[in-house]
Amino acid sequence: MARNAAAQTAFGPMVLAAIEQHESPARRLVDDDLAGSFLPRGLRALIAATRWSPVRSAMMAASDRSAPYRRFRERTQVWKYGLRPDEVEQFLEGYGWRLLDQLGPDETRDRYVQPTGRNLPTSGLEWSALARKI
Repeated sequence: MARNAAAQTAFGPMVLAAIEQHESPARRLVDDDLAGSFLPRGLRALIAATRWSPVRSAMMAASDRSAPYRRFRERTQVWKYGLRPDEVEQFLEGYGWRLLDQLGPDETRDRYVQPTGRNLPTSGLEWSALARKI
């Protein structure tokens, strides 16, 4: 059976999420204990090696320099975070990102929803941040 090329593109983000589970909870972008379980056996062995912090640091540094990483993380990933709005900028700076814009629920509704002629309710949880890698 031929492999599905589109499905193969999911491995990169899944590997990054699985590696990240070996970081402390404060340094994780995503909590996903199941990320590694969906990977093929060979990649799971690689993920297991990242329990050792020098290997994990080398893997993350290599992914920072790769084009697929930049395409996924910097352009298309929607980040979900559980920080207070005043903590976001400092959190992102710790990872080498600069906060460009941060919108709360009301600003999002006023800037993007109402100009379309719609009046939809927003939740107090709907915060978004736009950041750029320094």
